[in-house]
Amino acid sequence: MDAIQKIQAIRSSVNPLDIYGKIPALSEALRKKPSQVPDPRTGSGTTVFRIASNGSTYLNGVGYMDVIDTVAYVLDLPKMKACDEISRLANLKLDSEYVASGSSKPAEYTLPPEDVAKRTESLRKVWSKSVHAMEADYVKAYLSKRGLDVSDLPNTLRGIKSCLNVSNVDGKLVKSWTPAMLGVYFDKEGKPLTLHRIYLTPEGNKANVEDVKKIMSPPGDIRGGAIRLDYHPGEHLAVAEGIETALAVREMSGLPTWACYSDRLLEAVHIPSSVKRVSIFADKDVSGAGQAAAENLRKRLESHGVEARVFFPKQAIPAGSKGIDWLDEYNQLSKPTAA
Repeated sequence: MDAIQKIQAIRSSVNPLDIYGKIPALSEALRKKPSQVPDPRTGSGTTVFRIASNGSTYLNGVGYMDVIDTVAYVLDLPKMKACDEISRLANLKLDSEYVASGSSKPAEYTLPPEDVAKRTESLRKVWSKSVHAMEADYVKAYLSKRGLDVSDLPNTLRGIKSCLNVSNVDGKLVKSWTPAMLGVYFDKEGKPLTLHRIYLTPEGNKANVEDVKKIMSPPGDIRGGAIRLDYHPGEHLAVAEGIETALAVREMSGLPTWACYSDRLLEAVHIPSSVKRVSIFADKDVSGAGQAAAENLRKRLESHGVEARVFFPKQAIPAGSKGIDWLDEYNQLSKPTAA
């Protein structure tokens, strides 16, 4: 049985909720479904992960996942190793004689209409109180302190003076309101989908909250999308992970640039057919996640006839750091050298 047949067989044969019930790290999410809980792998955040009644899951920064993706993420396994673990947990005997029905493509995910309406209204309220980033001194101060030019910020960056944040403090959910920078996240078709938030102080520093960066719960599928700093990419597009990194790339290269929010969403970004060349500015992580995502995107694009090249920061990762990105590289290159 090849890999596609194995994936197909698992998707058509197992009950995801039964599998989740055998994984201790998913016990809280399963008990509280469909409410959001901290990240089941890292324990970070408060409203990061949830399990739907149909067995699909949602992880901030990744989007919807099926049972295979979920087990792979939670147990930190390669996809095919996750298939083996699911087979073991389900006592599923897979061999060359097994013929599965259905498609090998991931399932499509839909939200109940009431959830779509609730999320859309939450986004509308935040948007209605926001202003262009050029009118938000706290946004300009934050970006300036990060070493970025704030003389002409893109239209897809906004600011809001008072944005709700929910943090876990000693096991209790605590609400606070701080200024925030907003980035408009577009779906793979180029339609506005949700908002990315970076919580700030009025002076333009990162706010003292549990999770400084959060994306609002989207009313649709986040996979394939990006924060389009430049909406129209032209024929040559640059992509990176975070907003600040993408702004640095934009300044350095002069290219239309998109920020994909995370390594997994970078890997999944949908590139319009009008784009003939993509420059991928990868994060350099100790874990290797940023590098792997960039290379996987390059391979996918090249398989579809798109010219793609990956660029890595040249600096070594400092001791004790999780990694470096192109904003670090940009600031290093921008420093004046001694005569």
